[in-house]
Amino acid sequence: MDAGIQSKSNRKDKSKNLTRQIGIRIAAYRENMGLSQTAVARKAGLSPSHLCNMEKGDRSIDVEKLGAIARALNCKMVDFLPLSEGGRPLSSEPFSLQPNY
Repeated sequence: MDAGIQSKSNRKDKSKNLTRQIGIRIAAYRENMGLSQTAVARKAGLSPSHLCNMEKGDRSIDVEKLGAIARALNCKMVDFLPLSEGGRPLSSEPFSLQPNY
């Protein structure tokens, strides 16, 4: 496999994994508050199926939707991000503002 294709595939896998981890955290917050997907979705301006797919990691989550969900759950967006015990992101890769085309 070409190194460029493999690298792109790895980034896609990592992105999918991060999306899944964020979805798990959203579901955990929602469930800990005793709220249904429907209630949170409506408060966030989303359809229940959209929120369900986000929680399962089947749908990517943009910043605006993440913010709306955080407001609906009365928490901060960062609360949904997987962090190490030291509060640093789990990824060891440097953050880049360059698009990954």
